Amino acid sequence: MNDNPRIRSTTLHHVRSIVAEASSLEEIKAQLSSDLSISYIEEDKPIHLATLQSDNYGEQINNSPYLKILGFKINNPSQYSASFSPLNSSDKPLLVAIIDTGMNLEHPFLKPTLSTNDGETGLDANGNDKTTNGIDDDHNGYVDDVNGVSVVDKNGDAKDIQYHGTHVSGLVKTIRDHALASGYSAAIKIQILPIRFFYKCEVVPGDGQICGSVSSAMTALDYALSRGAKVINMSWGSDTYSQALYETLTELYQNDITLVAAAGNNALNVDDHPFFPAALNPCLPGLISVNSITTAGENENSVSLSSFSNYSSQFVNISAPGHSVYNNTFGLLSSSGSYPFGDKFIALSGTSMASPLVAGITAVMRSLNPSLSAHDIKDVLLSSATIPYDLNTNIKILSHKNQVDGYTNAIKSFENALSSPHLKTNNIESCSLNPVSGFSSSPQKEQNNGGGGGCAALISAHGSNDDSNNPFGGNSLGLLTSLFFFVQFLRRMSYKISRC
Repeated sequence: MNDNPRIRSTTLHHVRSIVAEASSLEEIKAQLSSDLSISYIEEDKPIHLATLQSDNYGEQINNSPYLKILGFKINNPSQYSASFSPLNSSDKPLLVAIIDTGMNLEHPFLKPTLSTNDGETGLDANGNDKTTNGIDDDHNGYVDDVNGVSVVDKNGDAKDIQYHGTHVSGLVKTIRDHALASGYSAAIKIQILPIRFFYKCEVVPGDGQICGSVSSAMTALDYALSRGAKVINMSWGSDTYSQALYETLTELYQNDITLVAAAGNNALNVDDHPFFPAALNPCLPGLISVNSITTAGENENSVSLSSFSNYSSQFVNISAPGHSVYNNTFGLLSSSGSYPFGDKFIALSGTSMASPLVAGITAVMRSLNPSLSAHDIKDVLLSSATIPYDLNTNIKILSHKNQVDGYTNAIKSFENALSSPHLKTNNIESCSLNPVSGFSSSPQKEQNNGGGGGCAALISAHGSNDDSNNPFGGNSLGLLTSLFFFVQFLRRMSYKISRC
C-alpha cells in the first residue's frame, strides 16, 4: 500500500476508502503509482433513481390493469391469505435484495416478508438480545443488521429515507402474493432484503434530494452477495459507464444471482444514450434490462411504450407496466406514527416500477424451479413474453422498443419455468461492446501508470477532507453534493479489492 502521508485509508470488506489531497486526477495517479495492487483508476459516478414524481394517491385499486396485463386473474389476493401455507422452518428463503432508499420496516403489508439475519438474532454471550445489543455479532461489518442494512451508516437502520424503496419493495411483494393466490405455493419462500445505499443530500433542508454513488452501490451489491440473495433489483442508474460496477455485477452473475435493472426515464434510444447498469445486459447474460409500458386497459393490445421510457432493441430486454403503478404501500410512518398519505395508495411512474415487477416474477420462477440458473431464468422470461399487435395494422406495438418486442407475462413465465430444464451455466460470454464510446469495442480499463494488480480506484470529487461523510461509515450525508454543485481540489478514493 502507498505510504504517502497525504493519503489516508480505511477498509470495509473488499472496498478501501481513500482520502487523498491532490489538485488533479493525474496527481492522484502519480501518488498511487507505486501501489501495485491497483490495476486501474476511474472517477466515482453519481447514481440516480429511475422514477418520476408521484402521479396520484387514492383508494386501493385491486383490479389495477397492470396486474391483469401481467396475466393475473386474482383481483385481491388477501382474500386467499388463509390458504397460504407459512414458510416451513426447513425451507430456505429465497432472498430478493432491494438496493434502494431503504424500506418502511414497520409497514404492515411488507413486514411479514422481511428477511431475517440469523447471525443477529438470539442472545449474545452476556445474555443480551443480539437484535439490539449494538454489536456486530456476525462479524460482517454491520451492527444489528437484522432485517436489512444501511451501507452508508454501517448498521441495520434500513428505514426508508424517502418512499421509493418502500414502493419498489411493495411491487415485489404484490407479485409474490398474486403468485400464491394463483396457486404457485413455492412463492411463499420469497423474502425481501432491503439494502439502503442512497442518502439525503439536501442543499436546503427539506428539499428531499436523494443521492447515491457507484462506490456505495458496489458495497450494497457486495452485501447482497454475502447474504445469499438470488434476485437483486436495481431501480437506479447512471448515464456513464463504470468498469468497477461492471466487474462487481459480473461477480454476482457468476454467483448465480438474477440481476434486474431499470432502463431509465429519458425517452431516449439506449443505443445512443446508454443508462447503466441496465445497458450492460448484452455483456451479462443474467442481467435483465426493463423498460416501461403504459396500460390503457386490460387487453394485451391496449399497451404502449410509456412516453418517458428509454428503449432499445439491443440493450433493453423486455417491458413491464411502469406508468401510474399503484400498490399496497401507502406512505411512510411519520415521527408521530401516522401515515402522511393516510390509508391512501401511492401511484408512481418510471422504469423504477417496471423493474421490481420483473424482479418479483423472476423470484417466483426461481422458487418454482431452483435448478434453473440466472441465465436460464432470463431465457425463459424472454421466451414467455406477450407480443402485442395493433389490431388495425397488425404491426407490433413494441417493435424495436426492446429485444423481444413484448412485455412480461407472469403466468406464462411461471408455467414455462416449471417445465424448463437447466440448460445454461452462468458463464460470461465474449462481449464486443464498449459502453464508454459508442458500444464499438471491448471495454477498456483506464490504467494507472504504476498499476497492474487487481484493484480498481474509484475517485470522486469532494468538498471537504472530513471523514464524517465517508460512504462506508459515519454520517455520509452530502457525499455527492460536491459532484452536483462544486469543483474542489480534494479527491476521495475507493478501491474495490479483488477476491482472487
